[in-house]
Amino acid sequence: MYSGEGSVYNNRTIVRATIGQLVDETANHQGQVSFSVNNPAIWRSTVDIVQEW
Repeated sequence: MYSGEGSVYNNRTIVRATIGQLVDETANHQGQVSFSVNNPAIWRSTVDIVQEW
């Protein structure tokens, strides 16, 4: 999870938020959020979430 600068859900290690909360926060900042599903045989993570504003 890569959170936007100043995100209330960013505590550096664990993000405790639902997808809806992340999308709402991103919309409130007039930003964008992207979701990627990765192949775990190639990448360490299976899902990446990126917030930007």
